[in-house]
Amino acid sequence: MRILRDFLKTRIYHIFRLYDSLPIQPFSKFITKFIYLKYGVKNRNKRMIFGIGLSRTGTTSLNDALNQLGFKSKHFIYFPISGKIPYWYYTLNNYSGATDTPVAANYKRLTKLYPNAKFILTIREINSWLESCEKFFKYQFHMKKMRKWVKQIHLKLYNSLYFDYESFKKGYYQHLNGVLEFFKNKPNNLLILDINAGDGFEKICPFLGLEVINKKFPHKNIAKKI
Repeated sequence: MRILRDFLKTRIYHIFRLYDSLPIQPFSKFITKFIYLKYGVKNRNKRMIFGIGLSRTGTTSLNDALNQLGFKSKHFIYFPISGKIPYWYYTLNNYSGATDTPVAANYKRLTKLYPNAKFILTIREINSWLESCEKFFKYQFHMKKMRKWVKQIHLKLYNSLYFDYESFKKGYYQHLNGVLEFFKNKPNNLLILDINAGDGFEKICPFLGLEVINKKFPHKNIAKKI
């Protein structure tokens, strides 16, 4: 019995994902309540940092920077915009930060889960961003192989499954303006960061109440020239 319990404990995250992918979810109300009581947010006042920038704005670099600052941050966490089972409770309890599009698509929900969380919106000059997206999604990203929940996030943020100049441009400003409007009365909870333009620890550290560290800011997942 103990072996079975230990096995389920280590596999619970994958079990939640499997259940949520089923076309029919029996006992969903009961299971949802169980998950909330068992794995729900343990501390709503927990210090959480969320990177809510779009792809190709430095989300991987930001995630690495947060980990260097002592936060346990996860890049591209499993966080669907639909689904009945809120097992992200379980996932987020294991981290103090998260970045990339699943977080960007759910920032409003995250403010309800963690009212005191800090949010960092990574941005980039629009033409440079569009050029980077075109290269990245055309040559490195195959939407046909992506799971349904990823496609839903892609459509919400970019208005298209594949790179399209006008759709992505609209999505960029749609997300930017939406975030600015949402946080207009919560200015202390949002930081705008342009990593591509040179922003780094000198902006992040004061925002998080930390002393500025004398380290080179990480630059990860840089698109190769094609």
